[in-house]
Amino acid sequence: MAHDDVILAQLGVKAELARNMGVFGNFATSFSVICNLAGGMSLFGYGLEHGRPVVMLAGWIVIGFMTLLVGMTIGCRPG
Repeated sequence: MAHDDVILAQLGVKAELARNMGVFGNFATSFSVICNLAGGMSLFGYGLEHGRPVVMLAGWIVIGFMTLLVGMTIGCRPG
């Protein structure tokens, strides 16, 4: 057994990884990620025209952070 498995066994926890996602969960995940990226791409020209590169950089950082939060939420989903 691996060291981590021994520690978990001592705590009374079974090491398992649940990999199940329903149709709605799959749709919601895909929709949330695609909406963030599509919104950023569709407003790219507007941002360059009105906000210049500083605003564009800030926008991409915010969009990237939000997408990262979605990914972290999926990864921390209880099984």
